[in-house]
Amino acid sequence: MANNKLHFKGDFSGIYVLKHRNDANNVSFYDLKWHSIQIRNLERLTSRDVESEKIGDFLFMPKLKEKWSLWGTKNLLIIKNDTEAFSETLFDVTFKNFSAKRSNNFDPIRKFTHDRFSDNQIFTEGEIYFSIPNPVKTTVTSQAGYLLPIPDPGTGSTGTNGRSNSGCLFGGIGSKAGGCFQLIFSFLKWIVIIGMFLFAFKMLSQLLSNTVKKEKEDNTKAHKSKMGGRRLNPNQDTLAPLPWDYLIDHEVQWDDFVANNYIGKYTTSTLKFSESNRTHNAWARVRQNEVSNFWGELYEDLSKSDSPKLDSLVRYFQYERKSKALNELETAEMVVSFIQEIPYVLVHDETCSKACAEGGFTAQYHAEGRECLPEIVAGVQSPYEFLHNLQGDCDTRSLLGYSILCKMKIPCSIWVSMAYGHSIMGVGLPAQSKNYKKVNGMRHFGVELTARGFRVGMLSSNQTDMDNWTVVLFNNL
Repeated sequence: MANNKLHFKGDFSGIYVLKHRNDANNVSFYDLKWHSIQIRNLERLTSRDVESEKIGDFLFMPKLKEKWSLWGTKNLLIIKNDTEAFSETLFDVTFKNFSAKRSNNFDPIRKFTHDRFSDNQIFTEGEIYFSIPNPVKTTVTSQAGYLLPIPDPGTGSTGTNGRSNSGCLFGGIGSKAGGCFQLIFSFLKWIVIIGMFLFAFKMLSQLLSNTVKKEKEDNTKAHKSKMGGRRLNPNQDTLAPLPWDYLIDHEVQWDDFVANNYIGKYTTSTLKFSESNRTHNAWARVRQNEVSNFWGELYEDLSKSDSPKLDSLVRYFQYERKSKALNELETAEMVVSFIQEIPYVLVHDETCSKACAEGGFTAQYHAEGRECLPEIVAGVQSPYEFLHNLQGDCDTRSLLGYSILCKMKIPCSIWVSMAYGHSIMGVGLPAQSKNYKKVNGMRHFGVELTARGFRVGMLSSNQTDMDNWTVVLFNNL
């Protein structure tokens, strides 16, 4: 007796359609609808543990059924080799590793693999696990009353008419029991069907090729943040002693995850920057081992000190929140995507050359000739310092996000990890993700702020062990 199902894994690429305006890049992916899928590199599995596949960012579908398009092609194309392709209804389908990928061996930041192909179609790729029915060996009676054997799939044997009855994954066209095309078509019809598949394959390959090209272009797209030159504060008393106050105008353009566009403009002051800098530098006299929660107390001090200086920017966010009728999660992600739009700059508490000696990501970062901000106390900038010079890495960004969300009455937190050498922000709002920490009974979902495309609840795939994260500062309001 054959097993009930045959099991496989492979690589997929495909295009999905959004059902609702909230769905793009959502960590759960439960509300997307596949437009077309192409599966390659098939590998036969002896067995599957479906539940163990459901970890990290995944999508599980009990059944994925092929459908005919208006052009006579099917939306599910399984590629066996350069000349053979077929379509099949799949069961217990698990899509994995398609939310993001690491840019290189050292970078803790992952590149987002979802790319908008059109207004309502998005391209992605990853791994797929699925099963199909396995035909049971049985017999049928011919018109003459004789018993004719029907072989199990994969045997390569033939019936009395010399035609292969093997399952479609094992070298034949496929039988009804295998779930593929029934052998009721004429030779001419098969020529037409194969031609349509090859045409569809060619068109989809061209489409995917163009989409991947666009994705590469988007990954290198410049950040839309800019700073103006220094200008004298018009309220400055020019008879007063130096230093005088100068203003710097900033502009950040960005999109959120539900296709809203923003242009945030704000102005910072050199005197206010100096005030923040003095408060920050006072921590140079504090040793980490002298404070039980050094990072939490440092972040809290810098946040409270700079909080009044963020009023104008927060008013802009509140205006956009009201005018666009954003809910709390959309409001938090407006702030998240704003911070992600600002270019990443590594901040050191020592010289850049000394930091390079640590190796790993830091050495790789500098080997690429990227900018750094050296000799900053504790290797972090305060919120106002960051907004003033637009130079910040992980904890600088988390601190800014935390400070803004606190003023907008949205629960939030700052997490640090010695294991990952990283910091992220937590948001105390419901999200469909396992990447959360309980903070006084409230779930705070982590979010990566160092790269575009991460929504609340989304982290780098190699940084999702919650035991490696410590919440050092939070506000449940």
